[in-house]
Amino acid sequence: MTQSPPGRRPRAALAMSPAAAAAVLDAESLAALAEVCDLTGPPVLDDLTTPGARAV
Repeated sequence: MTQSPPGRRPRAALAMSPAAAAAVLDAESLAALAEVCDLTGPPVLDDLTTPGARAV
């Protein structure tokens, strides 16, 4: 796993809508994930090959 440059945290995008994420991830799980990376908001990524998806 590559490390982020100093001062930058890794980012993660959930490939689901906020409502779907709330249905499968409880608040404790989301909080634990937020401790190790920054969660990016919508749009939901459904094609990871696009320049916009790679920018997230």
